[in-house]
Amino acid sequence: MSYSSFPPIIDLLPHRPPMILIDHVVHHEVKKTVCGVTIGPHSLFQDQLGRVPNWIGIEYMAQSVAAHAGLLAHAHGVPIRVGFLLGTRRTICYQSRFEQGQALLIQVEPRHGGEPVAIFACTIRDRESGTLCMEGTLNVHETQQVSSSSTGLENTN
Repeated sequence: MSYSSFPPIIDLLPHRPPMILIDHVVHHEVKKTVCGVTIGPHSLFQDQLGRVPNWIGIEYMAQSVAAHAGLLAHAHGVPIRVGFLLGTRRTICYQSRFEQGQALLIQVEPRHGGEPVAIFACTIRDRESGTLCMEGTLNVHETQQVSSSSTGLENTN
């Protein structure tokens, strides 16, 4: 499938700009989702040279997990629910930052659990070279709270 075969990322995440950090879905199966992001002028958390610190990769992975859940919700015709990152395990960063212009592929695979707590194995690779930039395991919790973006309602609180 091409990028255009998937809903826009804004329709899959409970996040709203400017906190949507990933660009699009590249690939999706029930047991795996791959998302993409290119470090550019739009990227948050840049230093003066346009580089993004490696620890932001944890949020790239978490948002890719949210995209995975959003795609499953979309396929079943149910609203997107809010989720929370509980923690990471065995997270290894192989580079200190992501460079301006670097295209990344973020792959997430559910490993254990389901509702409400799940564990995902995650990797971030350089799209061009395939070099592993970061890997880790994310523990996430999906709430029963429906995202206001799924209902079209604004949160007034």
